[in-house]
Amino acid sequence: MSNKLKTMINYISFIITNKLNIIVYISSSLVYWFAIPFRKYGRNIVYNYAIQNNIYINGFSCNKFEYTDTNYEKLYLIINPKNNINTGYIVYKKVNKLEYLFAKWFIWIWLDDKADMDLFDTSDLIYMKNKKSLNKYYYEYIAMRKNSYNSFQLGDKQFDYNYFLPALVHFFRMKECNFEYMYNYTTDSNKTFKNKYFGWKTYIDINSSKQVYKKYIKNKKRS
Repeated sequence: MSNKLKTMINYISFIITNKLNIIVYISSSLVYWFAIPFRKYGRNIVYNYAIQNNIYINGFSCNKFEYTDTNYEKLYLIINPKNNINTGYIVYKKVNKLEYLFAKWFIWIWLDDKADMDLFDTSDLIYMKNKKSLNKYYYEYIAMRKNSYNSFQLGDKQFDYNYFLPALVHFFRMKECNFEYMYNYTTDSNKTFKNKYFGWKTYIDINSSKQVYKKYIKNKKRS
């Protein structure tokens, strides 16, 4: 493949995924709520396929994985690279591409696995408390059950939270979702380019020591 053709394909891919970002954001007002009941299944399928096929997901693939057998069940142990502590696990399943694509596009991309309480983040609780939109006792009840890690770090160990109001607030305040974590970052330099208007900027992921490329669009300077 010539360099010109490869560059053209990369430009087209960049534009399409950015357009899809907008579509996902608009569509999520409906699809998000249908995806929620199936989130544990979706996460397990996507995580298994990502591990088995070396797919980079920002916030997830920074972890180190080990394989073991526990109680006759095959698990991927998630090891926090900062302190070498086992934070969670993925129940092993051999996943074909068709099931992966179904779980990814109909369930997983609409969620936010960086939220530390399954469907919403602790920062949302603080926001709601400051806005006096959350009962004090309700806040304390939820805060007591806060996980120290998010779904990327807990995997199938993640506890299901079923608090509608905080989930609703997180949904409206959510700036990123799993779609962005998968498609706005890459470790493959062959997919990247850079010009004065938009492209991919490089940084080192401190957790995994990998060189990661992140999408950017340059803001216009105000006159």
